[in-house]
Amino acid sequence: MIRIHVLLAAAFAVQGLLMTPPCAAADDQARVLPDRLSLSGSVRLRHETLNAPYRAGRDGSDQQASWRILILAEYDAGPVIFGAEFLDARTWLNDEGSVLAANLVNAAELYQAYARFSTGENSSLQVGRMAVRIGSGRIITRNNNANSPNNFEGARWRQRLSADWSLDAFYGAPVRIAPRDRDGLLNNTARIDQGEWGTRVWMGHLTRALGPGQGRAEAYLAGLNHQNGTDTYSAGARLHRAAAPGAWDHDLEAAVQTGSRPSGAGRQDIRAGFAHLETGYTFEDDWRTRISAQLIYASGDRGGEHFTRFNPMFGGRSGDFGPTAIFGPLGRENLVAAGVRYQARRGPVHLQARVQEARLAAAQDRWGRAGLQDPAGQSGRRIGTLADASLGYDLPGAGARLDIGAAVLAKGRFARTAPGAPDTRDVTYTYVALTRSF
Repeated sequence: MIRIHVLLAAAFAVQGLLMTPPCAAADDQARVLPDRLSLSGSVRLRHETLNAPYRAGRDGSDQQASWRILILAEYDAGPVIFGAEFLDARTWLNDEGSVLAANLVNAAELYQAYARFSTGENSSLQVGRMAVRIGSGRIITRNNNANSPNNFEGARWRQRLSADWSLDAFYGAPVRIAPRDRDGLLNNTARIDQGEWGTRVWMGHLTRALGPGQGRAEAYLAGLNHQNGTDTYSAGARLHRAAAPGAWDHDLEAAVQTGSRPSGAGRQDIRAGFAHLETGYTFEDDWRTRISAQLIYASGDRGGEHFTRFNPMFGGRSGDFGPTAIFGPLGRENLVAAGVRYQARRGPVHLQARVQEARLAAAQDRWGRAGLQDPAGQSGRRIGTLADASLGYDLPGAGARLDIGAAVLAKGRFARTAPGAPDTRDVTYTYVALTRSF
C-alpha cells in the first residue's frame, strides 16, 4: 500500500509539472536566478513488464516501476564554469525474484560535480565528477536509458585543433553506484557513490570533418586498467555520415583489443575485436522515413592460447540493440547480430521498429547478458530473433514526451537448451514512460 501511495504521489507531482507551460517556467526561472546561474533537468516515470525470463536462475514474470529525477545547475564565473547535478533514481513493485541491477537504484546522489576551465579560444578542461560520452558512445557513454547512467571522476580535455580537426581526451575512474546489495536495492536505500580508483579508464579521440555532407572520420585509443592486473587497450576507427532527407547515410566502426590478464600462475594475452556496419536511406516524404540495415560483430572467447572475448567497457547498448533496463538481452560481447530498422517522425510523433537475428560468435563462450554458457558447445549458437517497436509523442505545450514500446525475444536453440536456461517460453517486454524536461 505504501508503494502505491508513493507512486500516486509521484504521478501527481509530474502532472503538476506538466500543467506548467515551459515558457511560464522559463519566465519564472529568469526572474529568480542570477544571470550567471542556469538550471535544467528532467523527471521520468517508467513502468516495465516482462512475461518470462531469459536469464539463468530466474523464474516467472517480472515488473518494475521507476522514477528518475535529474537537476543540473551551472554557474558561469567567467573563465570557469561550476556544475553540479542531482540524481534521484528509485524503483518499486519489485519482489525477491525481480531483475535488479545496480544502475536501477541511486537515491539522492550527487551525480555530477565539476569545474570547466577555458584553456584557450577553442579549448576547455573539465575536472571532477562528470558524465562522459565520446564519439559513437560504444566505448564510453552516458547510457541515458538506464535509471542511473554511467558517470566518472577525472579530467576531460577538449581541443579544436583547426577548422576540420578536434581532439577529445579523458582520464579517470568509473563511479561505483551504491547500493549494490539486494536488500538495499529493494528498499531504495540512499548510499554515497564512490570513485572506483582501483580501475582506470582513459581515451583519446581524434575527429576530422570530411566536408559538407560528407560526415566525419574518427580514430581513438582507449584503455582500461584494473587493480587485479588486467590491462585492456582498444584501438578503433569510425566513418560516420548523419541521416539527411534524400541521401544515404552510414556508420562504420571497428576496433581491435589487446592487452593481457592474469591466468593461473602467468598471464594471458588479449586478442579481441568488434565491428559495427550500418547504412540507411532517408526518404523525402512528410515522415522523413529512414530504412536502415546493420551488422554487428563482437568476438567471443574460443578457449585457445589468447583470450578473445571483446570487452564493451562503458559503451551504450540501447541505440543499437533496443530497450535495456529489466530487458536488454544483447550486448557488445560474443555476438553476431544482423537486422533492419524503420524510423519515422512527423510533428510530435516518433515511430521506430527493428528486427535482429542474434547468434553467439563463439559457441563455447557465454551469453553475457543472460549468464548462460555451454562449454561443450552442444547448444548451438542461435540466441534468437529480437524485435522491438516504439511510439513517442511530444505533448504539445508541456515540454514532455510520452513513450510506449514493446519487444519480443523469440528464443533460439541456445537460449532454450543451454545448461541452466530458465524455460522455453519466448520473452515479451513492454514499457511506458513519461518524461518532463525543463
